[in-house]
Amino acid sequence: MCAHTCTIVNSAQLLSISHSACSEGISALRMLPNMKSIAVAEKSDCALLNIYDVATRRKRRTIGLADVGVKEVVCISFSHDSRFMLTQGGGPEWLLVLWTLDKIVKPITTMATSARCGPPVHQADFCRRDSAVVCVTGNGILNFFRATDNHFKSIQSNLKRDVQNYLCHCWLREDSVVVASDCGDLLLFENYELKSVLLPNATCTGTVTSIAEFSKGFICGGSAGLLYIFEHERDSRDPYRCTHLHNIQNDGSPVVGMAVSPSEEMLICATSKNQMYSLTLSCADMSNDDVTHVRALSTSFHSPGPSGSLRIVALDVCLWKPLLATCGEDQSLRIWNFEERMVELVRDFSDDLVSVSFHPSGLFVLVGSRDKLHLLSVLMHDASIMKEIHVHSCGVCRFAHGGHIFAVVNSHVVRVYSAYTCQPCVNLRGHNGHVQAMQWAKSDRRIATMSFDGAIVIWKLHDGAKECEYVIARVSFVSGIANEDLSHIFVVCDDHCLRELSVVSGSIELATTYNCGLPLSCLALAETHQVIFYGTSEARKPNCIHAAHLPTWATTNAAKYHSHASEVTCMSLTRDNSLLFTGGADGSLCIFASHDFNSSAERPNDMRIDTIGVLKEFTEEILVTRADMERQNAEIMHLRSKVDELVLNNEYQLRLRDMKYRDNVAVVADQFSFELQSDAQRYQQLKDDKRMVAVAYEDRLRSVEADHELACKRSQDQYNGKLDTEVNRCTMLRKERRQRTQAWESAKQTIIDGQSQRELTVVSEFEAQIEEEHRRQGRLVADKESILCSLSKATIMVEHDADSEVGEIKQRYVVKLSAERHLTKRLEADNELMKKRFSVLTKDVDDQRDEICSLQDKERELLNSIQDLEKDIEGHKKEIREREETIADKEKRIYDLKKKNQELEKFRFVLDYKIKELKRQIEPREIEIFDMRQQVEEMDLELGQYHKSNVALDLMIGELRLRLNGMNLELHNAKARLSVIQVRCRQLLRAVDHPALRALGHKELKRHVRTLVHIMKNEHCEAPETADSSFEVNYRKQREHLERCITALRRKISRDMQLHINDHARLVEESTVLVHEVCCLRRENHRLRLKQSKVSSLDSQRHILSESRSQSIILKSRVYQLEQLLGI
Repeated sequence: MCAHTCTIVNSAQLLSISHSACSEGISALRMLPNMKSIAVAEKSDCALLNIYDVATRRKRRTIGLADVGVKEVVCISFSHDSRFMLTQGGGPEWLLVLWTLDKIVKPITTMATSARCGPPVHQADFCRRDSAVVCVTGNGILNFFRATDNHFKSIQSNLKRDVQNYLCHCWLREDSVVVASDCGDLLLFENYELKSVLLPNATCTGTVTSIAEFSKGFICGGSAGLLYIFEHERDSRDPYRCTHLHNIQNDGSPVVGMAVSPSEEMLICATSKNQMYSLTLSCADMSNDDVTHVRALSTSFHSPGPSGSLRIVALDVCLWKPLLATCGEDQSLRIWNFEERMVELVRDFSDDLVSVSFHPSGLFVLVGSRDKLHLLSVLMHDASIMKEIHVHSCGVCRFAHGGHIFAVVNSHVVRVYSAYTCQPCVNLRGHNGHVQAMQWAKSDRRIATMSFDGAIVIWKLHDGAKECEYVIARVSFVSGIANEDLSHIFVVCDDHCLRELSVVSGSIELATTYNCGLPLSCLALAETHQVIFYGTSEARKPNCIHAAHLPTWATTNAAKYHSHASEVTCMSLTRDNSLLFTGGADGSLCIFASHDFNSSAERPNDMRIDTIGVLKEFTEEILVTRADMERQNAEIMHLRSKVDELVLNNEYQLRLRDMKYRDNVAVVADQFSFELQSDAQRYQQLKDDKRMVAVAYEDRLRSVEADHELACKRSQDQYNGKLDTEVNRCTMLRKERRQRTQAWESAKQTIIDGQSQRELTVVSEFEAQIEEEHRRQGRLVADKESILCSLSKATIMVEHDADSEVGEIKQRYVVKLSAERHLTKRLEADNELMKKRFSVLTKDVDDQRDEICSLQDKERELLNSIQDLEKDIEGHKKEIREREETIADKEKRIYDLKKKNQELEKFRFVLDYKIKELKRQIEPREIEIFDMRQQVEEMDLELGQYHKSNVALDLMIGELRLRLNGMNLELHNAKARLSVIQVRCRQLLRAVDHPALRALGHKELKRHVRTLVHIMKNEHCEAPETADSSFEVNYRKQREHLERCITALRRKISRDMQLHINDHARLVEESTVLVHEVCCLRRENHRLRLKQSKVSSLDSQRHILSESRSQSIILKSRVYQLEQLLGI
């Protein structure tokens, strides 16, 4: 199935690209690597591929696929440098085409990736780095190809698995590819070889339907609405591991497509229920998997219903609020806020919905189903049912303009109810067909109804009487609309006509009829703009909205606006006619801005209109139940208390952290100062070592240079001696070479002389032979000339003799010809007589032949029947003999089996006795096993208690250590304070015992002491406390006591652990012995059951033999009857 519109959603605007008029729809699309263009493939008799600019929506290039014979493109891919394009064609050819996109777009090579009319191909894609490598997946298809020399060459892989349906694949950044199959496996290929099989989740049995790649790994979309995030693991055995799992809430449909933003901040996914979701990857990586971060991209949409249809059945616009209500075949009611373009609430029903109507206040909504009418109150987060009215086939329902009453269609009856009590007010009876549409008058005192049988009736509500009626014969109404005072009525008919009717002086008259040439579905009338809107309903085709200006709508061409990919099912206008809402069978809801055709028309001054024409004066009241308010207040109080607790806890944690960090800073500072001193000492030591190594290296270098000079002298003397010996040897070899050269020159001269003599003799012989051949040739030429002369004379003589003979033969045959002509005339006359006789004889012969053939056929049939009967007799006799033999054999076998059965019964008695004895032996063993199991459980409980005691002891040890550390810290602080106090005391003593004070008077000494006390107070010097002489003794005793307790507890724990290990080993040995005995008893029991089954099979065979014996008796009787018939 192909789509018809490609929509580009942006934060600032919404752009759409429609398919060409000659195509059947859009079959595939792909964004180019530069993110500035998009490729759209259209299905037709000759597939088209258009490349659009994303910013301007202009068509930059059109590529026709008629030359390669492709009617549909199922997949498009571009290389990373945008130089090449890959298209995978649809069935039945399944052609893979490689294109070049440089200056001239042309195909490079083609190849069939599947057999003709074979399994489908799902995806074909370029490698991320190497544009010459292609991966193709499909149903039972997983192939790698390399494009070389304008041809696709297959790349072999080590895949040895059963044939599977490979749903999708994705190239990763490390030149590896991950492939998903319908069995739920993820196959990871590296260098075109299968490296590992990845499983999304051990508890998940679904399949992966789409894969998207990002920098850390890849993301998989599952068939149950699950998203698996795989990240690269360098140190792990598997190169990729599933680190996060996200579930799309309230949507268990498969994920059909995914895309990652260029900044890799967001993931967009689409499901088979026509929903789109977004996942923020940064939040998904940092947060817990239990918290879902999958949100709807913009809002939720109508999903496929039980029948698979996406049709929006009905819609209605609220009068006082920016709300829109729609109901679809997915059995859901959705209330939209068209200012924010969001769904505010969704209510699901268990029955199919057929109609909807909004109360003018926006606080209530009326929903009609097949058997009931539901009145719902629209709350803040839900829609609760207030009243249910049993109305069958409620196809149309509508509130009055005041909202105090509403009308409901019940087949061909219109019922009017009170909106406050839901009690019936009046029933309008008079239609013979199903009512298709109705319209309230502005005063809510009259109502117009249009039925399927072509009747239009205007009713008075105070008495339920007809004000006027008009019937169009042989025409059925599909939909209808009227203006506010019901003076003009427009109806859509099944004959593709749109008719306008006028109400003049209490009667309805047909004013205008306009044949649209297309099936129409619904209407909307904008009285302030003087525009009528009507939608088309062509099956399996894109449809559009027509807008025509009143009153010349039937004579002027209507404006067309392409909107829905299928039939237009419903439409409605806002109260100021500024927005038009349309719903289609494709599940889409379109919003059109309606403008006034007449520029002189003005809007009311109290209405403020924004850029798209939406009214700003809407009410903001909502309905909230008391329980919701109480629950919300309780939640607010609970959240406030939690916030207060968290604030206190955070402050406490911050204080603890500050204290901890302060201590850590002090420790780290001491540590770094110590390390700095040690590093300085080490640096000085290294400098000394370096100096010593340099001195040793210089001494060694001097010794090495001296040794090198001695070695050079020795080697020079040695090589000089070798050179002298080699020079002498070279002179001797030169002499020997001269001698050999002279000998070779002499031998060469002799060979040349002998060769020249042989050449002279051969030349003389061949010249003699040539002269002899010339002489023979001259003789043959002379013979040839003499033969030619004799041949010419002979030919002349033969021609003369032939002419004379031809003349004589001609005269002789002329005489014969005249005689033959006379004879042929006489024979023709005789032939005519013979023909007449022959025709008569042939008729007689044909009649006799027919009789003979009929007799032969009868004889043949009789012979065939006789042969068949004889064959049947022989077959029956043979079958009887075989049955008798088989009966005899089976009787013997039965006799043997009876004997065996007797023996087996005796053996069975023995085995029963043995089984009883074994059961007697097994029962105490089972009791022992049960006791052992209880003992093991008790020991497990004891072990758990031991573990708990160990944990408690560990906690106690930790607490004691913490106390010890605290006491050490207090001791250190006390020592520091004591040292400070001692320093202050020494300072005070020095100040008091100063010799200059002795010479001062009493008053000056008193003043000096006061200043000294004031200085000590300003320095916050506290008076020294009395030291407890027994503090250190008590601390030491307590520490020794705690250490003794810890050692005793450790010895006890080790002793208990050893006892537990011994008991566990003993229980394991006893359990293995018991399991072995139980297995032996089970094998013995199984053997006895097999013997018992053999005995039962023997009984069944005996029963079969008795049945075969009765059948043989019946066959004997039938053979006897046939023999009697043949004898007669």
